[in-house]
Amino acid sequence: MSPPSFADYRTATTTLLGWIIPRPGMFFNTLHELESMLSGHSIAFTQMGLELDEPDFNTAFLGWIYKKHTPPRGGARWSWLIPEIAERQGRDARALLIECLVEFLAEWAPRPEATAAAPTTDSSEP
Repeated sequence: MSPPSFADYRTATTTLLGWIIPRPGMFFNTLHELESMLSGHSIAFTQMGLELDEPDFNTAFLGWIYKKHTPPRGGARWSWLIPEIAERQGRDARALLIECLVEFLAEWAPRPEATAAAPTTDSSEP
């Protein structure tokens, strides 16, 4: 069995989050629990041989949070920053998280056209 690719990891993470977003209460109580679950998901892929040639989900999402929301302080975990941003905006942290996940995944998730084989042309035909 060959090791998974980063595209495999990205697809599996996007699928997992696709299950979580509509029913977050079934999967986690706190944002820290979700972040830990996603860390474990990434670690499982590296144990299967994934070479992380791009940032894993948590790292990429944290960077996106910084660019999108300019948190009030630095932090190494998005699960700490989202509640602070939500409080500053007078919003519910879980609702902000879900909104951010949907928006982030629209950029980060693999696109079917990006993973499909490119059409080939036969140069021998006129």
